[in-house]
Amino acid sequence: MTPPRPRLAVALCLLAAAPAAPAQQSLRPTPFSGGPLAGTAPPGWVLERPAGSEHATFFDLVLDGAMHTVEPAAGKRGRPRVVADPGTIVLRGRADGATATLRHGLFADPRQTPILRWRWRTTHALDLPDPPPRRAVDDAAAKLCVFFARKEETMTLKERGLRKFELARNGRNGPTATLCYVWDGSAPADSVREDLSGPFLKTYVATAGHADEHRWVSPQRDIAVDYQRAFGEPAPRVTGVSVTVDTDATGENVTTWFGDIRFDPRGMR
Repeated sequence: MTPPRPRLAVALCLLAAAPAAPAQQSLRPTPFSGGPLAGTAPPGWVLERPAGSEHATFFDLVLDGAMHTVEPAAGKRGRPRVVADPGTIVLRGRADGATATLRHGLFADPRQTPILRWRWRTTHALDLPDPPPRRAVDDAAAKLCVFFARKEETMTLKERGLRKFELARNGRNGPTATLCYVWDGSAPADSVREDLSGPFLKTYVATAGHADEHRWVSPQRDIAVDYQRAFGEPAPRVTGVSVTVDTDATGENVTTWFGDIRFDPRGMR
């Protein structure tokens, strides 16, 4: 057999050394807009309900039909008609004193695609005090979380100790680093909420106030910048995302809709 040419051999070595997406993970979350209509979620999304709870947030895929007015054609008599535009498929989460999460495995590099884009709409943003009570700290009308593969060697001794304690108490460890983005009714935009259970989760207020309730809002965040600000180090690769509608502590009745979630390069529109 003829040995590979030098350039080809180098290319093959580089290809072999390049990181590959882990099994069961994708390069982007499966879009909600792809359906199936009336299903719980598209393939790739996994429902996580509270252990032992029969009352959880209900998720389904629906058409985001918008109402608009059609004027009579030029020269024609008649009254304007209000008609429904079927729109696109979105995820709907309904919580009445309940919580549940949809999670999706992912392989993304914040150095290449740091811009997180999505859209959401809610009927009612929660007003949590600052700081919120411990039992209600996780509650949010709309929450999007990004999980990172933070290496243990970058953690402080205190953080490593907390990980060992968590493993001994629960039999497993949670994510090593998580950024969450919420719609909050009272906290100012871009404020950061500390997690009371440990230093591995930071929550940013991506949408603030009640003015935009019942309207679609399209936030975008630079996760590389947010991660550096939250954890004081460059962002490692992304391992997953999740969406949550959580009112189990506050007892609120909320409906929230989520559009497609994307990771884009900087400068892309």
